[in-house]
Amino acid sequence: MGYKNEKKIFGKGQRVVLDTFTGEGEDSHIRFEVADYRYKLSPWKNKRSIEFFNNGRYIYSTVYLSPHRHFQPLYPQAQRAADAFFCQQPPKKALVLGCAGCSIPRFVVNHYKQCTVTGVEYSKQFVDIAKRFFISGDMRSRFRLIHDDAFRYVALAQGKEQFDYIHTDIYIGDKIHPEAFSEDFINSIYKLLSSEGLALFNAFQVPLEQLNSIADSIIAPFSGIYVLDMYRKFFVALVKTQDTNKLESFEKQITKFMVIEHKKR
Repeated sequence: MGYKNEKKIFGKGQRVVLDTFTGEGEDSHIRFEVADYRYKLSPWKNKRSIEFFNNGRYIYSTVYLSPHRHFQPLYPQAQRAADAFFCQQPPKKALVLGCAGCSIPRFVVNHYKQCTVTGVEYSKQFVDIAKRFFISGDMRSRFRLIHDDAFRYVALAQGKEQFDYIHTDIYIGDKIHPEAFSEDFINSIYKLLSSEGLALFNAFQVPLEQLNSIADSIIAPFSGIYVLDMYRKFFVALVKTQDTNKLESFEKQITKFMVIEHKKR
């Protein structure tokens, strides 16, 4: 029996709409869908997505449904940057600020079997959607999703918690949050990182010239500060380590799949 909202995908599979909802706040004019992409002959390709409609259809977040697919469809180079840093010493605790469909938490839980993950998501609506559709049973023992403001959470966590890996993806609509690279927030991230830690910021919409200026202005004593280019979409990596060999290895590994546009040591 076919699904009511089932559509063919290039004759190779089906797109099945699981739920439809309207955004809140500044996104109240946008319609969202949670949809599965199912491939009978290639089940390892099955995906679940949050998509939005605003003068066209766009992927907001997406994950592979198979627990055996560690690297998720969105931002694979960012995931590989994390893997380059943690290739010898996997992280034990991770913090993800801005979760949506939980693609980064799913990557961390699947790829690092001893790592526990805390996710912080500002939108109660997306927390509910994630808990319904994106947090699988095998994730629940090592992943907790919190409805909170990321800046509030980071401020209150000072002196109480430390994380080996912090992934920051804080946007308002399609614009990065204006406080994401503020001095106070960056200093707080430094304090939350363990002695061998990596913080990775999604900075897709920020111009390269502005990111270079931001990188130069950071005064927290990170061992390495990098602006990384993924096909003209950017990430900022902040590294905390006393191991110069580890830092050099990280730089060597990431240049295999990303361009270091800016470096500060």
